[in-house]
Amino acid sequence: MTTWYPGSGITWQQYLQANCFERNLKQAILNNAETISASIRLNTQSQVATAHQLQATFSEGIDVLSAGLDQLGARFEYSLGLLLDEARVQTKQFGQILQELDVIRRTLESPLLTQARELFRIGCDRLARGLLDKALQAFLEAEKKDDADFFTQLYLGKLYLHGRNEDDNVVDIKEAKKHLSMAVRFGKAELSRNRSFQTLTAEALFFASVACYVSPPALSELEAAKNLAAESVGLNPELSESWFHLAKYNALEGDIPQSLAALDRAVVLDPAYVAKAPADGAFQSIRGEIERYLDILQARAAKDAEASWSSAQELYLWAKKLRIGNQILDDQKAILEASELTSVSVDDARATRTYFGYRKMIQACAVMRRTTSSAVDIFLESAPKQAKDYLDWKIQSLRTEGMNRGEGCATGFFVLLFFFLVGGAASSPATDPHVGLYWLLALTAGAAIWLPWLSFRLRLQRTIADFAREIEGIEKLSDELRSTKARLDLVARGHAPNTGVRASRRVRSAASPRESKSRPPR
Repeated sequence: MTTWYPGSGITWQQYLQANCFERNLKQAILNNAETISASIRLNTQSQVATAHQLQATFSEGIDVLSAGLDQLGARFEYSLGLLLDEARVQTKQFGQILQELDVIRRTLESPLLTQARELFRIGCDRLARGLLDKALQAFLEAEKKDDADFFTQLYLGKLYLHGRNEDDNVVDIKEAKKHLSMAVRFGKAELSRNRSFQTLTAEALFFASVACYVSPPALSELEAAKNLAAESVGLNPELSESWFHLAKYNALEGDIPQSLAALDRAVVLDPAYVAKAPADGAFQSIRGEIERYLDILQARAAKDAEASWSSAQELYLWAKKLRIGNQILDDQKAILEASELTSVSVDDARATRTYFGYRKMIQACAVMRRTTSSAVDIFLESAPKQAKDYLDWKIQSLRTEGMNRGEGCATGFFVLLFFFLVGGAASSPATDPHVGLYWLLALTAGAAIWLPWLSFRLRLQRTIADFAREIEGIEKLSDELRSTKARLDLVARGHAPNTGVRASRRVRSAASPRESKSRPPR
């Protein structure tokens, strides 16, 4: 089972007991991804993600040792609550806020408050070691010294909500609701002094809504859970798990438009909810609407992926044309080779034809655009100067070659002319009937030597003119390339990976008010 939901056939206690054996937070997240992959139907899996894509999505980009509820997003599961608390106290995630509160308390010079903080820290130490009953005892003693401390009430509430491991069971839903509601109250009281409590209070509201959601009998406090989740996203609109639970609560009430609207907000914040929603039994009654929503998301992702690939490829083809004297810059060449490798991953992602495959394709195209843009920037930055240096060197080489060739031609011509002049002077038409032929041969040989050099001089002038036009062409190409790059960047911004808002509007408009309120469970 991926998660607990009303009608799952087991109690909250049984669910926690079945999931209390994994003590590694990261491994628990990966196990959850495998369970989701196994639980969603084959036709839905073909829409959403392959098993490999799902595993990669749930494992990448998360530092589980320092992640909070808002960072975990769709990776959060009820069974991870205790592990998340243990990781937080091990990394002293709330250390800075606690220090700020302690500075304020020291000004009050209250021994009771000092004792309460010491007892709270003892409770955190015991919680980090998995001693749940002893941690609960220390937190309760801290509460006796200071019953208006937000963190003491928060940890008490969460221990009562999901405090079960192989050795201890301190779960008490009634107590969890009481202490979490107190944490919400005290968190709101701290908002005027410390804005960090905005996200913390939103988290307390989320767990308070979960406590109402799992309260027996099933669905008895669903309205209260929904109100608490709505208040949570009001304080922190980036808390995707609260949006996801709002979607669940509305689905259980049969309110399809509101459920899809909340799910859409969760998907925009974390696309992994596209896989998590079909695997959650809370959406059973609106499974058909969820699948239509996924169809629209998949189609839109495919369209955006192809548009993103088109713009990335256009920029890449532009970048491949950028040369100086038929030579490509070394740095530019290395970057373009990296872009070619990225295009392979684009093809692999497209082949899956899933929502996450298209998202991966969009991300790969974004990488390709960035690397190609780097190649373009290198050209734009260095091309004019390098082109001028190259052309100056080429012209100088041609001039040197021309001077050497001209000197050789002149020397050869004068030697040949001297030879024939001497020969012609020693002869006369009377003594040598071929003297005219000698002169003709001398002039022909001179022309054969001098004409190529004159041709070379003309070619040199044309080459200089061509090089000047090439420099002008590079400058014109650079200007055109800048405008093309800017246009493609604007196109790329219109195809961000998180796409879902428009899709949900289309799905909501397809459901009539009567259907959304009274559709029977499937």
